[in-house]
Amino acid sequence: MSHNTQDTRRTQAHSDDLTVALDLLTMLSAAPHHTLDRTEIARVLQLDQDQIGQALKIIGSLADRMSGARAAVRDEDGTVELIGDAARMKPMRLTLPEGMVLSHLLDVLQIDEAVKARILRSLLPLDASPSTAHLSQGSEPGKYYSVLTEAIQDGVRCSMLYRKRGETAPSWRSIDPGYIEFEAGTAYLIAWDIDANAERRYRIDRIAELSYTEDSVISHDWSHTSTAESLHQSGQVAHIRFSSAELLASRTWAGMGKTTAELQDDHPTGALTAELAYTSEPWLFDQILAAGGEIQLIAPLDLTERFISYARALIDSAKELA
Repeated sequence: MSHNTQDTRRTQAHSDDLTVALDLLTMLSAAPHHTLDRTEIARVLQLDQDQIGQALKIIGSLADRMSGARAAVRDEDGTVELIGDAARMKPMRLTLPEGMVLSHLLDVLQIDEAVKARILRSLLPLDASPSTAHLSQGSEPGKYYSVLTEAIQDGVRCSMLYRKRGETAPSWRSIDPGYIEFEAGTAYLIAWDIDANAERRYRIDRIAELSYTEDSVISHDWSHTSTAESLHQSGQVAHIRFSSAELLASRTWAGMGKTTAELQDDHPTGALTAELAYTSEPWLFDQILAAGGEIQLIAPLDLTERFISYARALIDSAKELA
């Protein structure tokens, strides 16, 4: 074998190692708390544990060109964590079409003009001035968003007509609005339900009516939990089977928990099972039915029995309409 051939192969192997390391660095940068399980890394990137170790060595050799700060990775007890800011992937500037969307969203949220200008100046291509004249105006996060923002700023208790998932009609609630969060493009109001004497999360686009009362809010200790944390704390857990990893990856449900690869004779079948926290059985059942058999409910037993009854009732209703 010639030296040129050997050099070419070594160069290709080195390039492949760098590609794997960059893919892992991207995953860690995007992961919650910049932390991932080794099993999740192996599943997504199709790596064995030695390859993961090699990729972590490469990441650990990185250094910030300006400050000299080195990347730091903690690899303990099957968990990998990216520490500090030296190796985190920095955002790129937006394209002009992406800037149009950003500018439109800043208008919708009524962001201060000076703040808006600084954001656009930092993220848009240089000397770009995006026009939002041709964008749809239907992306406002619920018509009561601005009303709630004022109520939060002024500390005013509100009366709210709201329909939660699974309810056929909305009902009135007395609330102390706390703050607003955005998750996966949806705006949520975190408020204190006066009658329930408990913190609740409400989708703003499900508010049917909202009005101020003459009362002021009282002080509450907000939990600042995400939708996922709230589901895992107060929801039920179902065990779901997905026919493929691609199908699982396409379902960005907030309540998704631990996933396990399905084995047959010690070999992966391609299917996976996942724990899913949920609060609405009709929502869960509808998601499974919509997948056309590619997603299956496997546990607990009493939930699967209710799912069968739910599906049969739908079939009977369809027959009556036919």
